[in-house]
Amino acid sequence: MKKIAIITSTRADYGILRPLISALHSSTQFDLKIIVTGMHLSEDFGNTVDEISEDGFSIAERINIGINRDHNITSSMGQAVSKFGDYFLKNRPDVAVVLGDRFEILGVTQAAHINSLPIVHIAGGDITEGAYDDAIRHCLTKLSHIHFTTNEEAKKRVIQMGEDSNLVFNVGSLGVENILQTNFMTTSELEENLGISFGKKNFLITYHPETNYSDNLAFDNLLSSLDKLEDTNFYFTYPNADKGGERIFKLLDEFIKNKSNAFGFKSLGTQRYFSMIKACDVVIGNSSSGLYEVPSFKVPTVNIGDRQKGRILAESVIQCDESEVGITNAIERALSLDCSKAINPYGDGETSEKMISILNGIKDFNTLLRKRFFEN
Repeated sequence: MKKIAIITSTRADYGILRPLISALHSSTQFDLKIIVTGMHLSEDFGNTVDEISEDGFSIAERINIGINRDHNITSSMGQAVSKFGDYFLKNRPDVAVVLGDRFEILGVTQAAHINSLPIVHIAGGDITEGAYDDAIRHCLTKLSHIHFTTNEEAKKRVIQMGEDSNLVFNVGSLGVENILQTNFMTTSELEENLGISFGKKNFLITYHPETNYSDNLAFDNLLSSLDKLEDTNFYFTYPNADKGGERIFKLLDEFIKNKSNAFGFKSLGTQRYFSMIKACDVVIGNSSSGLYEVPSFKVPTVNIGDRQKGRILAESVIQCDESEVGITNAIERALSLDCSKAINPYGDGETSEKMISILNGIKDFNTLLRKRFFEN
């Protein structure tokens, strides 16, 4: 039985990885080890490690790298390299699985690379010009050996970076599969569970700092735009532990404090988050979820600024600039947008099955360690 380690560091990547974790948990071909780190282990971000346990999954290791609301990012990255280096030396899996573009995961993957550990990377090849995650994602591609992309354009980019085309697979997004597996809560169940009452109109909002180029005043403009709306409730999920995030935390705390129709949540968890999307009129912000998952609900997304610039957009996604006027106009358009025929461009919901089939076909992961640069 092959030992496979999956590393999760945030509520967001766990929500995406969950179908794969579930499939591996049930597989007789793999010995699954879930390693939890990053924001999962912070009270400031909701101790979301508890969600993993509540889903019935055993956690092999909890590795704290010092993340909280005002942490030093480079320090956390250094701790990730050091602590995961020690872990991989003592508990060597046959292969490690990482997702996306987070700085924590870069530290993890560097440690795996130095310890000659084969790496599977999920969701490489995407472009997000407004965040330093863009460069991190491409670094993870070059450190990895097997590549599962979410779309055909991303697959072509990974191959363009000199990776072996025989080891790059377009399997779609696990997020789409996760939606299909979710048992949604009703609006009354959400109201009772979260202590809220839905209004005439309801917005779900997640805004993260733009870590490249922006002065990050877009969030000020978003709050000003929301402040002018009537008969509308606002449900915020707090931002990631990124550069500039603490300022957004403070602005959001103040806004919620002064608004009886505004509510904030450190983490909703997968079931409640998807159920909230289903219950709301518009999803607003700059989270990748607005592009990857929300289109499956036939709910409009207002995507602000350049954080996600370069990703494929469904017809239900309205892109706007960071100005108050731009945001206000986009929200007005979203409220009248018919999304009933929107098609999610990120897969068919059978992603984990495709991944496991591919991984099962590899007899010895160590044979992948000697990488070549392919002139594609």
